[in-house]
Amino acid sequence: TSNAPPNPPEGSYVITITPGTLAATNYTFTFINAFLDILPPSGTQTTLALSTATATNQQTVNLTATVTTIEPLVPGSVTFTDSNGHVLGHAGIVGEYAAYGYNTSTATLSRKFAPGQYQITATYDGTPGYTTSSSSPQGLTVTGTQPTFTTLAAQANATNPANSDLTASVLGLGTQAPSGTVSFTDVTASTSLGSVAPSG
Repeated sequence: TSNAPPNPPEGSYVITITPGTLAATNYTFTFINAFLDILPPSGTQTTLALSTATATNQQTVNLTATVTTIEPLVPGSVTFTDSNGHVLGHAGIVGEYAAYGYNTSTATLSRKFAPGQYQITATYDGTPGYTTSSSSPQGLTVTGTQPTFTTLAAQANATNPANSDLTASVLGLGTQAPSGTVSFTDVTASTSLGSVAPSG
């Protein structure tokens, strides 16, 4: 028997051995209590390295997370995110380091990025025996252009129906919203109606 509750928290517990109905005339039985120690999860440290800090549109960039612990690390997974909270992908800790029980293991994600500025973080997701940890953000600048699609809608102004409200919707292919300005032009009169920065 033991004084440990189901799914015991960290601590030390006594395991008591009782003879029950065990008996023999030619033997003497000695029962020694044992102890169960539930240890806290081992701490981990995660760092992140990029294969390049500057890339061009659709260039493959390798994101390599290194997870270190004081004890041999069991396989787990690493989640890569940007500063906007977008999940860039997951990578498992596999290969020679984790398989042979080293204290340092790596996980690599290879992917392409749309133009923009990124701050990327790697987070070791943890396991029952190992705590989660996150790296410091690493910057990535991606140059180039991505295709965009623009649609235009017009409706009568609520206050002055003789005027129209123009709404342009800009869709960019990538993880970041298009920036800059949208220019409106009356092509029949070759007249500029003004420019405005996209919002939302």
